Amino acid sequence: MHIKRAEWENLNPEDLEVMKKRIFDYYREKGFPYYNETIRKQKHNMEQMNTYFKDHDLINGDIIKQTMHCLGTAWTYFPHAWNIKCNGKNTPMEVYKGDELFMKAITKRLRRGTYVTDSGIRKELKTTTGAQSVSNFRPSASRAIYDKYGGSGVTWDPSAGFGGRLLGAISSPTIKKYIACEPSTKTYEGLCNMEKLAGDTKIELHKIGSEDFKLDEDVDLVFTSVPYFNTEIYSDEETQSCNKFPVYRDWLDGYLYKTLMSIPSVIKKGGYLIINIANTRNAPNLVADFKQIMKNKKGVELVETLKLSLSLINKVGFKYEPVFVYKKL
Repeated sequence: MHIKRAEWENLNPEDLEVMKKRIFDYYREKGFPYYNETIRKQKHNMEQMNTYFKDHDLINGDIIKQTMHCLGTAWTYFPHAWNIKCNGKNTPMEVYKGDELFMKAITKRLRRGTYVTDSGIRKELKTTTGAQSVSNFRPSASRAIYDKYGGSGVTWDPSAGFGGRLLGAISSPTIKKYIACEPSTKTYEGLCNMEKLAGDTKIELHKIGSEDFKLDEDVDLVFTSVPYFNTEIYSDEETQSCNKFPVYRDWLDGYLYKTLMSIPSVIKKGGYLIINIANTRNAPNLVADFKQIMKNKKGVELVETLKLSLSLINKVGFKYEPVFVYKKL
């Protein structure tokens, strides 16, 4: 479906309701508007990102910029992500399945005065009042970090997530081997399927939580974005860190502390540990607690604090999250 603004902007209220019902019926018959890129399209997107990086550096001073390159490619492999709870709000899938909620999302899309396509409907399902979707680390931002800090090319991602960092590693000419942990069965399977895009990059995936993983080789870079406690409930499996440790202090000790304590010993001298982490409603002291853990860990030194640009707020500025860069002494 692709409906342009001109097709509804001058409709009278009665005909506008007919238009809304047309859109509603179309998606009820078609199904949820998942990303569904072909392999050919995915490879084309990877080539576009590679070409973009020939002339652009997304790290400018302490700011990590982002682009949309390969984000749809990543989401193609994780259709279950649309039904993952965030902050207790409605998932995009719940909005889609609820007739009244879905009609409100369609109405909101038309009020924006813009196009109606799968992309537009997805955006509204994510952002309509009372809804929230899981996030993904942008492949382009990952690529920029790998290019700058990847050393001789072996990296470990303790929390692989939805493939943004995996695609960034595949794209980066610096990274030769990407090792990752991911305890969620569906997410792990999506990552495994994504290996078809790897080319010459060696991919080593482990279906295990990082707090229980023992890496048996040295790496140049450890780079990840850890779960923010229970902000996003990635699965109902017991291996999910917030299910395994439902109390924040237990999670901090049993998951985050254990993960961070195991990392510096596997980083080569001069290599880097890079962590994206931020405070949330349910973990308002997460950054301070993280810093305290790292303060007590010998052998690494905080050398930079970068700012990851996330989204434009009311067209006046960007929201940022911190990215902490530690160097192995």
